[in-house]
Amino acid sequence: MYCFGSNYGWCDRITVGGYSNTGNYPVFHSNDRGNTWENLGPTPIGTVYSLAQEASTLGTKYAAIRDDFNSANNGLFRRTNTYGWELRACGGSDIRAVIQNTGTVLGGVIGTGRGIYRSTNMGDLFTQIYSGADVYCFWAQSNTFWAGGSYPSGTGVILQSTGFPFDTWTEIGTVDGYVIGLTVTDNGNIFAATHQGKIFRSISGGSFELCRTGINWDVLKIPIVATGNGSVFYGDYQTGVYYSSDNGTTWIEYNEGLTLPAHIIDLAIDPCDKNFVYMALGGSLSNHIYYREDFVISTSSNPTGGGTTSGGGTYSYNQTATVIAIPSADWDFVNWTENGNIVWTLPSYSFTVMQSRDLTANFELIIPRVPEIEGLDNIRISPNPCHSSTNFTVKLLHQTQVKVELYNIMGLLIKKIIDEEIGPGDFNKDIDTSSLPEGIYFIRILNNGKVLIIKLFVL
Repeated sequence: MYCFGSNYGWCDRITVGGYSNTGNYPVFHSNDRGNTWENLGPTPIGTVYSLAQEASTLGTKYAAIRDDFNSANNGLFRRTNTYGWELRACGGSDIRAVIQNTGTVLGGVIGTGRGIYRSTNMGDLFTQIYSGADVYCFWAQSNTFWAGGSYPSGTGVILQSTGFPFDTWTEIGTVDGYVIGLTVTDNGNIFAATHQGKIFRSISGGSFELCRTGINWDVLKIPIVATGNGSVFYGDYQTGVYYSSDNGTTWIEYNEGLTLPAHIIDLAIDPCDKNFVYMALGGSLSNHIYYREDFVISTSSNPTGGGTTSGGGTYSYNQTATVIAIPSADWDFVNWTENGNIVWTLPSYSFTVMQSRDLTANFELIIPRVPEIEGLDNIRISPNPCHSSTNFTVKLLHQTQVKVELYNIMGLLIKKIIDEEIGPGDFNKDIDTSSLPEGIYFIRILNNGKVLIIKLFVL
């Protein structure tokens, strides 16, 4: 696998391209984040250097294809469900990059015919709009395109164009070496990787400075992407994946589950969830895997003195997280909320991690209800919430008939706990909850025709 589709605007969908000398298999597409794949062949012969997918029409894809043995097969191809793969532009040219954004498609060419080619009608017609540099890579964000490449003199260059129809390109920086990898963070910081194994950065619009050296690069690119939380990832052809969360000052190896050398060919992010990072490895599709960034589950209490929470932390994509709310004395759990919306009504909340989340456990102060039953004092159910057992305690002022029963949330009687004369003095009784499913229950206390109900949570 040599490349991913990029900026195609559909959640969970990814396209990968590779090499074929027969044209029968180099492009595959997945609608479920790489769990299953559809073969989009037969495809043109050659190496698929770059892929893009039209956001408005799921079936339209663009491929920059180069045949190392016969340049006549080179070009920018478009695939539709109706016509399959068609050559649309740059026939015979050494095309290295393609991207689409807001309905505009761009192709990047090096060597003869170098520059940027643009279509504003979904690939029906391409026009050369820039010819000053070889173009190896693109990045798109909102209403802006960036291009990376090199001048004929060999100096690396980063170009930018803002606003439709993207026909004006401005040099925003130069670096040592051909720019073969490019990414931009959500706050506008730019990272450019060169064929000399270096990464340069521009922070807050400043000049480009070197921030990483010694990268092993493939002849195609140094893949580099920025995620939604500001982290920047790049792929080394020999030593795997690295990331930086401090704008490129320090880089950390992140190769969990990889066997080195990993031969990282390309990286991509999910357009609808920028914390989801895909990774392509050199070789056949069976060696193609994708990598997911960890997500942070945060928990808090409202009010802070109402109780405590547990279960927050860092989780991998598709991992199960369980957060638990534990009320303080004289407080009851109410619900879990996210961004002010109720998401769960039990103290224990289990869910599949798909993104970072910020959950709040809400508590309310228990209003004393003991005066409702004269003669009974200091009624307590503790612990609450409970797991395998809890304890009922009460102080009786005199001997009296007391009935204590356990009901489920549907109002059905589960068990009788006490039905006898007890007192005077302190009394306690263990309640076995080990066989009860997780949920909300009610303790019903009856004495002299008066009733008191206490909510019980079983985790």
